[in-house]
Formats: sequence, structure tokens, C-alpha cells
Amino acid sequence: SDSDCGWCSSTNTCMFGGLAGPVRANCSSWEFAFCSGQPCSVYTSCYECVVDPFCGWCSEYTTCMEGTQAGPLFEECPVWEHQTCEIEREAFLRVEKPGSVFGTIKE
Repeated sequence: SDSDCGWCSSTNTCMFGGLAGPVRANCSSWEFAFCSGQPCSVYTSCYECVVDPFCGWCSEYTTCMEGTQAGPLFEECPVWEHQTCEIEREAFLRVEKPGSVFGTIKE
């Protein structure tokens, strides 16, 4: 997908634009950085997943699932992230917070 384009589902066209909407055009149903017609399982990273407002990242299973801030809609997930990737970021940076699901870093 092109990072400078979004999908206008009201006209069924890809348009140049950003998060706020298309540039020099009107669109009543704008999608940018996600496609509502695709299942959440198409996203392979937390950061791709949480951009879609209808998805969340299950860190425990490294899987993107349909869900809301409250949790996944159709599956169980003990470690849920919606709209952020704080747990994934911590793992990447190898930082541990109290109660983290990742191992202790030895200094």
C-alpha cells in the first residue's frame, strides 16, 4: 500500500491524502492506513495492527484480532493491546515493567 494514499469507499477510488482526509478532494467515507474490508489477521505486526481502529494486538500469541479497547471480540487474549504497542515496544527495547510478561533483564 502507498503511504501517501487512502481509500475513499464512497467513490471506490484511491486518492492522494493523509490521516485527515484526501488532498484537494472530498470524501464522505475515508480510510487511511487500514482497510475496513480486510480481516485483522492480515496485519503481521503490532504497529500495523493497532492503526486499524477495529483491531488489537494479542502479544501473548503475536496475532492481530478484531476487537475494541475492552478486548478481542471473538477470541481470548491474556495480553491485549489496542491503539498502542507499549508491551511490544518494551520487549523490543528489552525494558521490563512490574508485571511484564517478558523475562527479567540481568544487568
